[in-house]
Amino acid sequence: MNSNTIVRGTAAAAALLLSLSFTLIADPGASASHSQTSGDTAPAAAELPRWMKLTASFRSRWELPSGYSFVAHGDGDYATTRLRFGMGITPFSWLTFYGEAQDSHVLGYAGTAPSSMYDPLDLRQAYVQLGTPEGNGASLKFGRQEVQFGAGRLISVGDWSNITKTFDVAHGVVQEGALRADIIAGSVVAINPNGFDEHKPGEHIYGSYFTWSRPVKSVASIEPYFFTKTLVSAVGERGGAGNSDEYVSGVRAAGVLPNKTTWSVEGVREWGFYATDHIAASGLTASVATSLHLPWKARVLADYNYASGDRSATDGTRGTFDFLYGLNQPFFSVTGMVGWKNLVEPRTGIEITPIRRVTFTVDYRDVGLATVSDGLYNSAGTRIVLNRKATSSHVGNSIEAQGLWTVTPKTTIGIGLGDLMAGEFLRQSGKASGYIYPYLSFKRTL
Repeated sequence: MNSNTIVRGTAAAAALLLSLSFTLIADPGASASHSQTSGDTAPAAAELPRWMKLTASFRSRWELPSGYSFVAHGDGDYATTRLRFGMGITPFSWLTFYGEAQDSHVLGYAGTAPSSMYDPLDLRQAYVQLGTPEGNGASLKFGRQEVQFGAGRLISVGDWSNITKTFDVAHGVVQEGALRADIIAGSVVAINPNGFDEHKPGEHIYGSYFTWSRPVKSVASIEPYFFTKTLVSAVGERGGAGNSDEYVSGVRAAGVLPNKTTWSVEGVREWGFYATDHIAASGLTASVATSLHLPWKARVLADYNYASGDRSATDGTRGTFDFLYGLNQPFFSVTGMVGWKNLVEPRTGIEITPIRRVTFTVDYRDVGLATVSDGLYNSAGTRIVLNRKATSSHVGNSIEAQGLWTVTPKTTIGIGLGDLMAGEFLRQSGKASGYIYPYLSFKRTL
C-alpha cells in the first residue's frame, strides 16, 4: 500500500476542513446570524451542523531533569507545548472525513531539541473512515491516524511524548458479538521538524489483533496477535547487508478478581531475519492491583517486566527485544531512562485518592539488565550505556511519585518526580550520579 499517496491525497481535504473551522471560530456571527435575529444567543459551537465536529486540545509540561547521561549536573529547565486543532465531517452515518493539525514547541531547551519535543505546524491526522468501528459489523479507516492495541506496549499513540505517534495505514475492523479482529497495513510516521512529516521509507508494519471479550468469569479479554515488521537495507552484526523480516506473535489477557483486584499479563515472541542475522527475542509483562480496606481508597500495585537482550554482538543472532512502536514512558520508568529492551524490572507501589478527583501514586522499581553484554536502553529504544566488561547487571533503584488532579472532565493538572539512583552497573560504567526528573503538566481539551 502506498500510504504516502493516501496521506497527500487526503491532506488537501484536511487543510480545507481546517480552514473552514478557523473561519467559523474567527467569525461566530457568520454561523449565528439567524439565531441573533430570533433572539437565540447560544454559542457558535451550538450552531454547527450535526455532521460537523470540531476538536481542540492544549498541553504544556515543565520539566527540570538533572543528570543527563548520568553525569552529575543540572540540565536546565524547559517547557514543552502542544496545540491540536481538528475537524470531522460525517455526511452519512457510514462515512467520516477527519483532519487534524498539530503545533509542538519547546521553550528554554539548551541546544537542539529532539524531534520528540519540537515539530512546528504539521498534519497529524488525515483519514477517511467507512463504517463505524464500534458494535457489530465492519469498518475501514485509511490515511494518517492514531492506532493503539491492548495496553499499548507494542503499538501505541504514546501520549507521554510532546509529539506522539501516528501511522499512515489502512485499519480494518470486523466485530461480531464478543469477537473482534483488527487488521493494519502501513508505516509509522517519522517526525521532521524542518519539513512535512512522512512515513519512514522502507519500513512497514502489517498485522492482526484479535479480542475475545468476557470468555470466562474474571477474564475481561484474551487478545492474541501477530505482526510483521519489514525494513529494507539492514546491516547484520557481522556486516552482512539485506532486508529485515521480523515476526512478532503474542497474547495479552486481563481481568478483574474479587476485592476489585485487576490483573493483566502479556507474553511476546519474536523471530525472523535481520539482514544475515537470525532474530530470537522475547518479552513478558505482568501486573496486579488490589484495593485495601484503608482510607483514601488505597490500592497496592505490583508489576514484573522482562525483555531479552543480545548476548553477543558477533554471533549472528539478534536477541534484543523490539517493542515496535509501543509506549515506554511511564510504563517502565517515569524518568524515561529505561525502556522495554534488555530489561528485568519488578515494581511495587501504592495508589491513593485523598480527595475527590486527586490521585497520587508512589512506586519503587528495581532495574536490572537481562544480559550485561547488551547495555541499557531508554524509553526511545536507544542504547545509552554499554559496558560489556561490567560484573553487575544491576542498573539501580528508582523511586517515582505522580499526582493527577482532574479539575474538570476536560482539564487535568499533573505533577511528578522520578529518581533513578545508580546501581553497580552504572557505577562501573562511570555513571554514578543517577538521574532525577521532576515535571509539572497542564492539559485542556475543548
